[in-house]
Amino acid sequence: MSKIKKVLLDWRVLLMLALILFSIILISPAPWIDGAAVRTVEKNSSAELGGMISASPNTPPRQREIITAINGNAVDNAATYYALEKDIPANISVQIRTNKKTYRLITKKS
Repeated sequence: MSKIKKVLLDWRVLLMLALILFSIILISPAPWIDGAAVRTVEKNSSAELGGMISASPNTPPRQREIITAINGNAVDNAATYYALEKDIPANISVQIRTNKKTYRLITKKS
């Protein structure tokens, strides 16, 4: 037991553990957050006319707006978003809930 304690208290091991902890804090993973991050919003699209804005290219992924539901249907990831989005007909009202705001959009003809 004394040998393990000696290894764990070595300055190199402590430095490595501190750097690993610091890296995890900087990366700040959040695997429990579901949704699809908004990367861009097309000009003159229903989303832009409804008030959604594109994130700047320098915006970190965790600070982007994340779509969590479309018409009350949960969006878990990008695949779910695209599956729900393709089933929306033209010229109807759609409610999109994000982690920041809820938007009401009128879909355009495809």
